[in-house]
Amino acid sequence: MSKTTRTQVQSQLFVEEDPLFHNDRRYCVKHCSAVDELVADIVREKCILCRGWEVDGYLFLNDSFDESGIFDIAVLRIKDRIGNQYVCDQIDSIAIDLYDANQLREYINAAMKPDVLAHGEQTVTIETPRAHQGCVWCA
Repeated sequence: MSKTTRTQVQSQLFVEEDPLFHNDRRYCVKHCSAVDELVADIVREKCILCRGWEVDGYLFLNDSFDESGIFDIAVLRIKDRIGNQYVCDQIDSIAIDLYDANQLREYINAAMKPDVLAHGEQTVTIETPRAHQGCVWCA
């Protein structure tokens, strides 16, 4: 993928009424200081179903069906946080396997532009590593 424009991102968005497939999943999230750190983690990551990342007010949550299929990441813009519940606007769902690291970085940066339209509100549960122990998706 060459230079990604906002229009291309908008046209590639996953649009459905409830786009986050696994909105009942509990996630353990790593805080990243920059998109480069996020991309490096995602590229080397195994498809752990309850894994997520946070960078610059966005959540990137594993939205894959299983660990042997395509590695999908939901992109959500954080609107509010109430305890461990994050209220977010879903921006996109990215099939990670379709992109190399440079393409993924371009795509994520374009998706994180403030004027990219959201496609539904989601509430997700984010847990600390201690609270996340015993997760059925990690076992």
